[in-house]
Amino acid sequence: MKFKKWTFSFLTSSALIFAFVAVFNYLVDPYRIYDTDIFKNKPREDLQSRFMKVVKIQKIRPASIKKIESGYMAERKRDEVSRLSYENFIEILTDSHENNVTLDIAISPLHARLLETMDYRVGLDAAWYEWKKQITAVNEEVAKRLGKKPFRIVDFGVYNEITAQELPKNADQVSPYYWEASHYNARLGDMMLDFLTKQGEHAGLGVEITSKNIDAHIENQKSLRSKFIDTREYRREVLGK
Repeated sequence: MKFKKWTFSFLTSSALIFAFVAVFNYLVDPYRIYDTDIFKNKPREDLQSRFMKVVKIQKIRPASIKKIESGYMAERKRDEVSRLSYENFIEILTDSHENNVTLDIAISPLHARLLETMDYRVGLDAAWYEWKKQITAVNEEVAKRLGKKPFRIVDFGVYNEITAQELPKNADQVSPYYWEASHYNARLGDMMLDFLTKQGEHAGLGVEITSKNIDAHIENQKSLRSKFIDTREYRREVLGK
């Protein structure tokens, strides 16, 4: 009888403890999984951003990642992108020069589909092309001020067969170069590293840009756009326009 009582007490106590922990986690909801919103501050959400992306995808359950493109930069306004701050960029450049760090600046190879959404939301001229001009100018201005040689800037955000390659339309398919339109995978990352270290043959993967060629480079990219993506068809498919 004593053993039965002890077992019953132990199981009851354990169940109560587990129930308390479950209710506590549900109410606090540190990862915003249950959307209880009783406690507004969710500190763990910021500290576990990678985990939260998975949780949010599971909650949204998109038919494909293509569908998420429609919300890209949806909260941005066209006049906001012209007020970008380059303070952190200048600080990185300055520290690198002063500590004799060899720095290569690589512009991310955003997929052509994402650039179409960017153009629709805020305009490629302001958000993409002007930004490239600005970082090129800032890079050279900081170097001149410190009496140094400007760091190399390689633009991988260009139109080519890789950045315009068709992305999978089903969740069970995998792209050879992208997780989705804004995040490239290790294979493309390795190709970029090979390009930067001149250890591989990847012609057209990136273009080194300076103040001397940036305008011609941008005009060339504008001319290549229609070759690699149909803007009208994309907007109809993703944006319903």
